[in-house]
Amino acid sequence: MRVLIAGGRGQVGAEVAGALKEKGVEVVIGSRSNGVDATTGEGLDAALVGVDTIVNTLNIARFDDEATGFFETTSLNLVRAGDRAGVRHHVLLSIVGVGEEDGPDNGYWRGKVAQEQVLKSAMVPATIVRTTQFHSWVPVLADQHTVDGRVIAERSLIQPVDLSEVVNLLETTALEPEPSDHEINLAGPERYFFDDLLRGTLAAAGDGREVVTVPCSGPDDLLVPRGRHRVGTKTYPIRGIPLAH
Repeated sequence: MRVLIAGGRGQVGAEVAGALKEKGVEVVIGSRSNGVDATTGEGLDAALVGVDTIVNTLNIARFDDEATGFFETTSLNLVRAGDRAGVRHHVLLSIVGVGEEDGPDNGYWRGKVAQEQVLKSAMVPATIVRTTQFHSWVPVLADQHTVDGRVIAERSLIQPVDLSEVVNLLETTALEPEPSDHEINLAGPERYFFDDLLRGTLAAAGDGREVVTVPCSGPDDLLVPRGRHRVGTKTYPIRGIPLAH
């Protein structure tokens, strides 16, 4: 079996590539450093020769219209090149909440919605794996929400998941012998309020930044699964943070 990992040098893609290689799978790393640019399509046809499955873990650290264009364009290029190469299965890493009508109005979110629509419209079976925020990403969220030295956090719900469980799910999904169109939502086993989680994480790290709680600007449950979902087993590594019930 041969699998192309789009974004194979990133945090998630590199882990998935390593896991698949351990199973004896031939892995093609789809990244600019390997001469594969999904934004322009350059190198895709050559990289996809003999590929059975595309795992798309591409990401961009922007929240404007550039993010929207990035997700839509790269997905279209991967699907079209995959059709030419005879790819049998697309696996997409997405975010819990994408597709909900009350999602945030920013370019990143719109891009993820467009990305999913591209896969849903494709002729080849596609599996959309939506996950909550990774455990390791929580300190980054604190930095992203820091304004003038204080962390501004909404009293919203969050149910973080361990990265290793995300990688395991992507790996097993990529190896499905009979792929079909379906969606999988994955969250961690514990639910917190966002402000409490950041407050406890910073305290455990000896970080003295104050966490200021503010009202939710939208629904408080957008970042947690609202319906049927899989639950990971690995708890958040910092104990003593109050759980939301």
